Amino acid sequence: MTSIEPAPLRSRQGTSTQITRAADPVGNLSEKMQMARAMADTDKSNGQWDAMLPASYRGSVGACLMAIDFAERNQLSLIEVLGQVSFSAGRSTVSARLQRKLAARAGYITRRISGDDTQCTVGVYHGDQLLGEATYTYAQAEKLGIIYTGNNPSKGLKSTWAGDPAQMLYHRATTRALDYYGPADESTMFVEDYDLVDDPADIARPPAPAVPATVVE
Repeated sequence: MTSIEPAPLRSRQGTSTQITRAADPVGNLSEKMQMARAMADTDKSNGQWDAMLPASYRGSVGACLMAIDFAERNQLSLIEVLGQVSFSAGRSTVSARLQRKLAARAGYITRRISGDDTQCTVGVYHGDQLLGEATYTYAQAEKLGIIYTGNNPSKGLKSTWAGDPAQMLYHRATTRALDYYGPADESTMFVEDYDLVDDPADIARPPAPAVPATVVE
């Protein structure tokens, strides 16, 4: 069970600082779609551009379109979104690192209170006030079936849970703490997605293939 330290009842709407987001004119949709198609249309003949994109974006116009829109609405660089957010079946999974950054814009700061390979506790602060804490344990992750300690055949990668469980527990505790005590206008980003084994920012990616040397006759 997640352990939560008692905190005074406080409306997140009342403490949230308004975040200014970019406008989303309908007329810009065609430009976004064109860009998304260009991103998704990877060059399968040599794999150079394909290797630069995270797996969830390769060949997916929808995922690329959502990444472009996410970047614009939250005033982030597209490169940052590609590395910190993944999209699947219309759902977004935002890395804990980016969650902390977005929450900090509204004045909500997260701090690691304690943690090791078995549990982690994260607190959320608004100014000098501790709004509350959330603890996430390795036993919880096991019970929910989100730990995969072997090689993932579909990705050819090894789960971060195997080598650095303390870091993964920190990410999970951060997400849960922000879900409970973070800004209300960001709450949809702080949803744990148990279909994703690792935090998007922690998934190791294979190196891009070397570019063949050009021989000049």
